[in-house]
Amino acid sequence: MTDRRSNLFMNFFSKYPARVYKKGEMIIRPDDIPSGIFYIEKGYIRIYSITRDGQERLHIIYKNDELFPLMWALQDIQKNLYYEALEDSILRKSSKEDFLQFIKSHNDGLFDVTNRLVVMFSTFSDRIDNLEITKAYPRLIARLLFLATRFGIRKGEKVRLAAPITQRDIAVSIAMTRETTSREFEVLEKKGIIGYKNHRIIINHLKKLKDELEISYEKERL
Repeated sequence: MTDRRSNLFMNFFSKYPARVYKKGEMIIRPDDIPSGIFYIEKGYIRIYSITRDGQERLHIIYKNDELFPLMWALQDIQKNLYYEALEDSILRKSSKEDFLQFIKSHNDGLFDVTNRLVVMFSTFSDRIDNLEITKAYPRLIARLLFLATRFGIRKGEKVRLAAPITQRDIAVSIAMTRETTSREFEVLEKKGIIGYKNHRIIINHLKKLKDELEISYEKERL
């Protein structure tokens, strides 16, 4: 997304008051009618659902400069989802009416929203592909590679995930138990491929992680 289009919504939402949501604070609950359209000025918001048997399923994590809930804004579609601050986050909120009026009167705004919806579609498509991997080890690696693309800060072959994503978050996003996820993480740690620093996941060597995925696929074919 270019700076011009990014600044478009930054400027629009700047006239609305900023509010800090503390880590773990709920922004929207399943029974809520959203009070407006939120713009993430800083932080991360996790969106998840609870299955009938009480299992949490992580759908997506939004980051700074992203908007939600766009499906409700554009189509009045409400899902049974929880929107929760993953860390202390700064949000700004406009009314639905003001937001729609703005994008209808700005061609750049419509183009920006279209791009954001494409990103959302791609994110969910990647998750579906990820869930189709039957073995736990390559499924975890594929998820880490996706997270590196979406949240990674890269320096050479080393990638730091900027979002405070935990093993639990990863487990519930790919339908694996925490125990299985932890066990497969340990394998990658022992190989020196991943690690942790300041409560953030570090991929020490991106190419080795990609190679590990290919090797695990080859073993699965045998």
